[in-house]
Amino acid sequence: MMMVNMMMDGYNRTAAMLGAALVNFEQVKMSLSNPDVTQLIILAVLLGAVLCSLKRDRSEGPLERRQTDQVKGFAVLMIVLGHLWTHVSSSKPLLGFAGDGVATFLLLSGFGLTVSERGHPFEWRRFITRRLLRVMIPYWIATVCILIVDAIVLGRFYSTQDLVLTFLGVNITPATRHIDYIRWFITFILLWYVLFLIARLCQDKVGIGVPMFLTGCALGLFILDYFVLTKTSYWSHVFAFPAGCWLARISRSRDRKLSAGRCAVLGGSLMGAYVLCRLLLPVLWPQNYPFVIRTLLMEMLGLVFAAACILLIGAMGRLGFTSRFLSVCGLLSYELVLLHGPLLIRYNPVFGLLPENLIVLSFVIFLVAALVVAAVFHWLVAGAQRFVSNWI
Repeated sequence: MMMVNMMMDGYNRTAAMLGAALVNFEQVKMSLSNPDVTQLIILAVLLGAVLCSLKRDRSEGPLERRQTDQVKGFAVLMIVLGHLWTHVSSSKPLLGFAGDGVATFLLLSGFGLTVSERGHPFEWRRFITRRLLRVMIPYWIATVCILIVDAIVLGRFYSTQDLVLTFLGVNITPATRHIDYIRWFITFILLWYVLFLIARLCQDKVGIGVPMFLTGCALGLFILDYFVLTKTSYWSHVFAFPAGCWLARISRSRDRKLSAGRCAVLGGSLMGAYVLCRLLLPVLWPQNYPFVIRTLLMEMLGLVFAAACILLIGAMGRLGFTSRFLSVCGLLSYELVLLHGPLLIRYNPVFGLLPENLIVLSFVIFLVAALVVAAVFHWLVAGAQRFVSNWI
């Protein structure tokens, strides 16, 4: 009994020390002045990191693997930046990019999955094994780590039902969705993997191509989410994954025709149109229009943002340049998606060290720390993946 009391006292002291050193933005928000100016400065810093890390490389088109990895890196940076304003700050800039970063991720997931399954007979066992190794193992390890830290730092525990659901990847309750604040994305992407598997298994019997089938599913999900679930599922950008499948279908030869100049002009035009629409939409949107139309417009703008990013980074690739910074972020993109939420929102190790007027510096320090944690996590996951693959 004495030993148990000593262990509990040690646990309480450890939790108190960690709680004093970390900031929980679930309970308190930062009040940042001039959020638009702050966001522009952060974007300028990130752009500077991209430019300073450029290296000469062989010329590649906008949809080659090295280029799409950099687009993933840019997308995850926009997600982290967007969550700064969504969950940490009480003041918001005019433009938030977290949702558009998610749309980019979904589009590239559909594209990459379609390309990887192209050119050879479809094997469902191989498909499931690859999803298990690449998606679920990192997810399970991250879940265990987050639950342990939640218990130590916050004294937070979850019900058996929530634990079973979240380990199955079914994050539909408020408790499971807020474990890392992007857990809904895992459920959503798993749903698309299941639908993709069904489409591939049935396409020869039914005669409907995978992109067409998934587009129909996206339309059904949009109607279900908006009109039946009334946006309680937290799903968004339901058309992005099928759009990636269509992109893989039509881009096999056409992307080779895009020169650096065409990529830059088209990408810059799309990004300009995206920013203009995002800025004007709240001002010009009539109050009597159905909100569902605005939701559809935001879905389409997410696809425009993703296309602009692909073309602009593709222009850089056509010129023979690669950004080391974006490549590293792309390599660690899934790890950052899994881990950045709790680190940024629930037990932030950085933002309490500096005053709020130095939020740009705090964000840069946090991003570097998050990349280091993600790199260590990536190394651990790689070992677990090798171990599991030897037994499958």
